[in-house]
Amino acid sequence: MLQTEWKDIDTKISEQEHEKSNLISSFPDEIKLLYDELKSQGVEIIAAYKNDTQCGCCGVSLTSSEMDSIQESKFQQCPYCQGVLV
Repeated sequence: MLQTEWKDIDTKISEQEHEKSNLISSFPDEIKLLYDELKSQGVEIIAAYKNDTQCGCCGVSLTSSEMDSIQESKFQQCPYCQGVLV
């Protein structure tokens, strides 16, 4: 029974990886390059919503000047974790 459950989990992971790959391949080249760069740097959470003045990727509270800089940057990345705030 446990072996069957592990097999089911492996199948679900494989399906999710396939969906993720399809989604990423639909991104513009510039976004794919950013994604690959962040992953190679070890960034675990690539994009997340910001919560008021808190980064949704790393949880750091951002100052108003940091928030302004993020809004003005090309990809709106957190200065601490490099995650993209959406």
